[in-house]
Amino acid sequence: MRASEGGRSMVASARAEGVESRGGAVAATAARALSRGGRSLAGVILCVVALSGLLGLLATAAAFAVARPEFTKMRENLLWARSAEDPVSTDTWPLLLVALGAAPVLLAVLALGCAATGLAGAAAVAGAADSAGRFTARRLGRRIRAGLGTVFAVHLVRGLAVAAAAALSFAACVGLAAASAALSWADPFRFDGPFDSLSHLVAMIAPGALLIRLGFALAPSCAALDGTGVWVALRRSWSLVWSRRAWPLTAGALLLTTCYWLPVHLLIRHLAGPLDSVVHSAVLAHVTPNTYVAHAAGLLTPGALAVLLSALSPCPLPRRVCPPCTCTCGGSGRAWPRSERVVDLDPGRKRGLAFPRRE
Repeated sequence: MRASEGGRSMVASARAEGVESRGGAVAATAARALSRGGRSLAGVILCVVALSGLLGLLATAAAFAVARPEFTKMRENLLWARSAEDPVSTDTWPLLLVALGAAPVLLAVLALGCAATGLAGAAAVAGAADSAGRFTARRLGRRIRAGLGTVFAVHLVRGLAVAAAAALSFAACVGLAAASAALSWADPFRFDGPFDSLSHLVAMIAPGALLIRLGFALAPSCAALDGTGVWVALRRSWSLVWSRRAWPLTAGALLLTTCYWLPVHLLIRHLAGPLDSVVHSAVLAHVTPNTYVAHAAGLLTPGALAVLLSALSPCPLPRRVCPPCTCTCGGSGRAWPRSERVVDLDPGRKRGLAFPRRE
């Protein structure tokens, strides 16, 4: 019995050493790839961000065109109230409905940009190199076009799964609150109750959303590097994160990535705050005299600019420093985009990309 336990511990330690050595080899390969072709990758990311911004601008312009009758009605009510010296009453529900209709389109554009940048980073690290050991922007573009549809579908399905999990978590909280209200004198739906606070609502929907997001964190990387389908990529990601006990590393990587992106996004949004008044004045002077349209355009500008510039923030970093959206290392001879940062703990798997092993 002791001999068998000792043999198992030796096998486990050997596997761990193999994973660490292969992870270090992949990390070294990723660093070399980025140091040789960081400009090409930065150029591809710049093009992707520019095209995503253009698509987002077109979607926003379409939403403004759909909401134009409501903006016109609101301006007419404002002019009438001023002439009659009455208080202004505006109904914003139609505009909220338009915004809710435009939100999925904008999120799809965001998912498309994330899929393209993730494919570019995966292709760069996985060895999109020419005979001189460098990868070019044209070759990265071909890799992106080849796998963009699948990775984009993975992002969409994962987003829908996270939204469904958040809805189910909120429904479970409502059911528990209703049960507690029926069994006791306390009313959780009162005015100052838990459902009247934004932080409490976020805490209600967070468990389900975080569970699904963590389990499917590696799905885009699986689709990008292995060329698998949507459902296979989701199943493999779930297996890697939960079955292989890689969830602490995955959760830590996502937390580190969030700690990088969130301050950068908030800083850029704060610095872009003065553009609100600039865009407001420009719209009034050159587009329309409707103050509601100008106010909405100025309100959206800092947030949109923060999203685009925060996506470009890793590009000026030194090429030997792997930016968070570009690369990371993984065991079993494969690389993952750094936005997913997790080690593949499946050393016996033969498929995938081959990287040199460190002895």
